[in-house]
Amino acid sequence: MKRSILLFIGIFFSLSLSAQEISPKQHKTIRKFKEYTINHNEKGIFKLLEKSYRDEQLDFLKGNRKQLVDELFTGPDLSDNSYVNSHLEAILKIEVAEVEQIDDHTWEYVFRLKDESHDFFIHIQLIKMKNKYKFIGAVG
Repeated sequence: MKRSILLFIGIFFSLSLSAQEISPKQHKTIRKFKEYTINHNEKGIFKLLEKSYRDEQLDFLKGNRKQLVDELFTGPDLSDNSYVNSHLEAILKIEVAEVEQIDDHTWEYVFRLKDESHDFFIHIQLIKMKNKYKFIGAVG
């Protein structure tokens, strides 16, 4: 019993510390990402991507902006760990599943998403550049 209570206090304390490290601007960026995803707003999500990352990926994808945005929505299915290749228009639900601070300017976000056929996770990094937060997805 004591062990359970100590574990609960430890988890609560670590979560409260993590919550304190997330700024209001970071929360606003996450809120926008979730809103744009649910509303299938490709242009909005595109604007939330870090510029050099966007440019590099657009060059690699021969200017296909839709493909760049859609490729953000790929990851392991919760039921069988198979790889899900969804697309923005199919997303029905999104929530933050986990946040891990990598360094002073980088966070790894894990989002849980649902589309018509899958319940899956995506991993995406949020970086702070000056006073703005931008996303970086997979490279290549």
